[in-house]
Amino acid sequence: MKVSVFFMAAVAAGTSSAWAAGPYAITDLGNLGEAPSFALDVNNNRQVSGNSTITTTAAAAEGATGSRLRAFSWTGGTMTNLGALPGATTNRFARGYAVNDSGVVGGEFNNDASRAFVHQNGAMTGLTRLAGDNDRGVAQDINNAGVIVGISSNGTASRATRWTFDGSIYVPADLGSIDGTTTTSSRANAINQSGVIAGFSRDAGAATSQATLWSGGTVTDLGSLGDGNRFSQAFGLNGSNTVVGSSSTGQTVGQLIGTTSSTGITRAFAWSGGTMSELSPFNLYTTTNTGSTTNYHSVAMDINDAGLIVGNSQRIAGSPAVATLWENGVPIDLNTLIPADSGWNLLSAEGINEAGDITGYGTFGGQTRAFLVTVPEPATAGMLGIAAVAVLARRTRRGKQRDAVHTVRKPLCRANAAAVLVLTVLTCAPAAQAEVDILVYQSGGSVRTGAFDFGSSTALPGHRVFTSQLEALAGAPGAAFSSDPGWNAVENAAFLPSGASKLPGQVDVGFNLLAHPSIGRNLAFWDGTGPVTFDAVPGGEALKYSKGLASFIVADGGTNDVAGYTVARTNGGGYIHRHLEFALYGNDSLSNASLDAPTPGIYLLAFEATVQGFTEPADPFFVLLGNGVTSGQLGQAESWANATLVPEPSSAIAIAAASVLGLARRRRRFSQT
Repeated sequence: MKVSVFFMAAVAAGTSSAWAAGPYAITDLGNLGEAPSFALDVNNNRQVSGNSTITTTAAAAEGATGSRLRAFSWTGGTMTNLGALPGATTNRFARGYAVNDSGVVGGEFNNDASRAFVHQNGAMTGLTRLAGDNDRGVAQDINNAGVIVGISSNGTASRATRWTFDGSIYVPADLGSIDGTTTTSSRANAINQSGVIAGFSRDAGAATSQATLWSGGTVTDLGSLGDGNRFSQAFGLNGSNTVVGSSSTGQTVGQLIGTTSSTGITRAFAWSGGTMSELSPFNLYTTTNTGSTTNYHSVAMDINDAGLIVGNSQRIAGSPAVATLWENGVPIDLNTLIPADSGWNLLSAEGINEAGDITGYGTFGGQTRAFLVTVPEPATAGMLGIAAVAVLARRTRRGKQRDAVHTVRKPLCRANAAAVLVLTVLTCAPAAQAEVDILVYQSGGSVRTGAFDFGSSTALPGHRVFTSQLEALAGAPGAAFSSDPGWNAVENAAFLPSGASKLPGQVDVGFNLLAHPSIGRNLAFWDGTGPVTFDAVPGGEALKYSKGLASFIVADGGTNDVAGYTVARTNGGGYIHRHLEFALYGNDSLSNASLDAPTPGIYLLAFEATVQGFTEPADPFFVLLGNGVTSGQLGQAESWANATLVPEPSSAIAIAAASVLGLARRRRRFSQT
């Protein structure tokens, strides 16, 4: 029997990607006078951009004719009409496609002429097109550096365009295309904080347009689903350059359901590291699931740094029917995460921020209206600026049974047994007890690690050993899971030890897995009997780290170190809070089905933290994972690790560590006998 440990990223840089206990809160964003309203993006300050309808009276006052849709910005309960470009007369149509963390909105004005605009400091300004003589185009996205991407004309074709502010004006640049020409159409739909851009452009070899990534002057063809030569387009990407969008599969609806329909099937995708993975619609039509509410198509619109993807599922192509969240590839009806009696029917999720707040549109009171679904935050989260670890509430809706939520005593991400063969769906119980995570900071020009006790808001600089109990899931006899400890870097240096500093902004925080000299391997095992002696895992071992939907780093459990795993990128203030998922399997197939349970005992791993820009890693720290053992056995292993593996600290650190060690133990262990 081979035992494997599987790490999965669960919580985003600067926030938690897990879900709050109980249903999410949903906010009706209102409208500019009349329905409909559509929300298209949300920033990390819960500001939303989109478009809504003004009244005929308001339109007459403007002297406008035609469409009454106007771009809006919504902040703290107030929806604001963003107005018009200077000199606008009758056509004042506008959409606010994107909003950055400074509240700057990019979009499209005048749907007859499609004029790209940026709205900031209370004014709307046109963006010059590539040809230079007017502002024909569309601004699709804007990052926190103020770089705008979209589409504009070079006089011959509409081209993917990047606008950069030079101190006085926004200067356009053609991003190029897969086919290397300047005469075919392309579009940029998304830009991340590193300036990497996603959209689509013409691929001459495939004789169609395909999802495209622009990075550092390189144009990358992302291909398509199906045979790789189908039409595809990218709508969003995150800080890890995971790209989401939609693609033709090459299959028709008729082929799927056994009719003569020639409508092509479109499916959402996630692309990472050269691999495009299909994201099925919620309630997918199959030969054993043929009801009238099943769906054939899906589209992914946005993704955050935790890898949470939002979009919609469709039965009729181009007609969103179910706002959909994909967590590790598994589709979830967003309607199941809001109060069952809310009166809402959420049709499409268009944007998601780093806290997991989701915006889009649905029907409420017989009208199409913009919504914002938000993550509840406890008092400690508000104090520290740290989003709480929470639970994905799956409930019974429309007579269909969802997966049950199991409540535990501390944060513990779990896997949906139905999906764990390939992808792990995380749900996290509410934090009834204090959380103690790995703390990463800098001091004296070097990377340091310790622990951060969320219960007392205290940094523990001498803390080197972390413990966690794995838990088995009903229906998954071949696996056990835990999400502790998490990783934390505080934004407020007042929480750090004296003389220490917070991490720089926008740097990667990661770790190396060590074959520590004291244990001789990168994953070791003690069965919990007799004196503490860590040795080889029964039957061999393998350590896997999730790198998106289809990419892994693997350690063989031998005497080698495994280097270069990135946990998260700090935000502008040097902050992260991220949990990784440990999943211990009973053999090396990483499957729960028909397997022996993992061997009871305690599993030991050694790590060293790394931070981009620092040449040396931090001192090692250790994680002990208990599987089917008592708290006494885990405590025995913890005492051994502190005495055997941890270097003797200075007297000041030793006193501080000793004073909190018992506190951490009491708060983090399950009572087991």
